[in-house]
Amino acid sequence: MLVCQSPGPGDQAPGGTATVGPASGPSGPPEGQALRTEESPDGSVVMTEPNQYLNITSVAPVEPGARFFYGDWPWGSDGLTGDWGGARSHLVDEGIFVIGEYTSMLQQNLSGGAEEAFYGAGVVELELTLDAETIAGLEGGLLFTNFTYSGWYNEEFTGFGSFSPVGSSFGVNNNFPQQDARDQGQLDQLYWRQTLCDGRFRISVGKIDANVTFMNLGAAGGFMYGTAAIPATATQFLPTFPNAATGLQMQLDLTDRLTGSFGWWDGSTSAFDPATGQTGPRTGDRGTQSFFDNQGNWFLVNQWSLDWMDRTATPGRASVGAWLQTGTTATQGDSTTGVSDVPGVYLQGQQVLWSPDTSIAGEGGGIVLFGRADWSPDDKNAVTLGLTAGISATGVVPGRVADALGIMGSWSKFSDEPSIFQSTLPDGRPGASGGSESAIEGFYRIQLTPSVMIQPGIEWIIDPGGGSPPSLGDAVVPYLVINLQF
Repeated sequence: MLVCQSPGPGDQAPGGTATVGPASGPSGPPEGQALRTEESPDGSVVMTEPNQYLNITSVAPVEPGARFFYGDWPWGSDGLTGDWGGARSHLVDEGIFVIGEYTSMLQQNLSGGAEEAFYGAGVVELELTLDAETIAGLEGGLLFTNFTYSGWYNEEFTGFGSFSPVGSSFGVNNNFPQQDARDQGQLDQLYWRQTLCDGRFRISVGKIDANVTFMNLGAAGGFMYGTAAIPATATQFLPTFPNAATGLQMQLDLTDRLTGSFGWWDGSTSAFDPATGQTGPRTGDRGTQSFFDNQGNWFLVNQWSLDWMDRTATPGRASVGAWLQTGTTATQGDSTTGVSDVPGVYLQGQQVLWSPDTSIAGEGGGIVLFGRADWSPDDKNAVTLGLTAGISATGVVPGRVADALGIMGSWSKFSDEPSIFQSTLPDGRPGASGGSESAIEGFYRIQLTPSVMIQPGIEWIIDPGGGSPPSLGDAVVPYLVINLQF
């Protein structure tokens, strides 16, 4: 039985009212929030808080109590479409939050990889948060849903069988467009969240993107390379976009600094049937059917997070977690029987090295050092070891408080067993096993207005797709991301 206790004197109850977006913490708020703005004495709108590295696809609900500014279209508001003649502000007052955005990704592979070519994609996100307490008096209740339509601008590259010509095993586009269809629309998330015990216990049931809560490094959210968002060893298994899944998620704040989280998801996306050689069915565009007709394919994850110095200008957070994909899953090698019950562990953290003040640090701003190490056994997982580290900064550029910049490096080792992993040659044939893939990325994010962002960056992918010897040459990929908030 869960025993709830109100925080004592000097404690700060987690999950309380946020100024904008989800409740802030030492690692910054979860993804999916708007940029905070305020009106200056002359009537113009200024951005007072740093850009929070908005995640393109793994989005979270707006927290009850959030404040938004929907001024005159187009420059003085959080959204390009403004206040809809006052209707939008009225909806917010009634506990109804509607957010829309479009993100365009333009990339060019200058050398190496499977092919030197341009490629790009666009994603439309429509998010709806309903505060059940404001709407219907259901204390602590919240309903969240988001619909995504994504599409590639280019055709699939023949031979290699991918819409990206780089050949990276982890994605150089933040993994947001799917790899098996040029265009796809789907209901990504639809779940009920109930908050109890003065905000200390939260339980969510429905179709949920696991990466919003688990394995998420807030300070790494602005990077495009895949391991910034997901540990290398979990890339094949984590129920996240484009394959969020039906599940149950619980979070318990044991103290105002220690949080435990547990998740149980339908793992059908990674299921493998040796008799037919088929994987799936994928959960991204499906409802609850495979959850209730599951053949023992589950994804389980447990994470513990510790915050420190959370009321100073240099807060930090560390998380340790373990996950398990049950049932039979396919390998990325020549095995025809698959493997059973794939486990993994990860350790990650971030530390604010410097921030202009406590307020900006509490919103995830400042100069932040981050890192992650993850492991999974090489006789079960194609990726057996991953290391990622970098530094990002927001709220520190004079006169450009909402701009962000960062640089990161990543190294991932592949299994040496051909039955578990084989790289892919430019013509699509199997290559050598083993080897590693490394990446270095840098970016600068320009917040032109509260609702318009552009981000130029460049990635250097060393031995994309691995193999020993490597199957593909090093790739150099400059990119431009454009994000519009409606």
